[in-house]
Amino acid sequence: ETEEAPWLAYRGSSVEEGEVLHLVARSLTIIVSTSPAEHHCNSNLLLQVLRSLQGNKALRGCRKIVVFDALPSEADQQAAWEDGTVAQSGERWVPRGNQKLAQAYEQYKQEIRDAMEREDPAMHQVEPLFMPKWGHLVGTIHYALEKLATPFVLLHQHDLLLSSCFTSDHVVGICHALAQR
Repeated sequence: ETEEAPWLAYRGSSVEEGEVLHLVARSLTIIVSTSPAEHHCNSNLLLQVLRSLQGNKALRGCRKIVVFDALPSEADQQAAWEDGTVAQSGERWVPRGNQKLAQAYEQYKQEIRDAMEREDPAMHQVEPLFMPKWGHLVGTIHYALEKLATPFVLLHQHDLLLSSCFTSDHVVGICHALAQR
């Protein structure tokens, strides 16, 4: 039996809401990638984003991985330009390491750890992962994907709230459609 088999058997309205929400939680992992950039080091914004995900009944029970990229060294930056990891138009998204940014990023990460410790509702089912070395967006996603056991993944930006127009019915419909592909 494949991991998608329960979705293939899913018959919409004949299934209790609790049962389908449990199926979503078993099938879908949400990945949020964040990185050391001055305009990213805002724990209040990340917590609002996580609250917006928690506000969707279908996503609330899902595992949520927040991947914190590491600060790139100068050698990392140079290698990225040389091997084409970062397109020229993406250069502005590569953090330029400095002490002020490093301190702000450490504070940002600590504020998220503190939110977990105080059991902030935004942190329900959230697992922070801290990259051992700089990976840029692609590297953070690969790092998170190595930790998955679900057939479906939702990538969500760390600085955009999930629209309340995106309902649990949408999540269920997408999972069902993906299983049938």
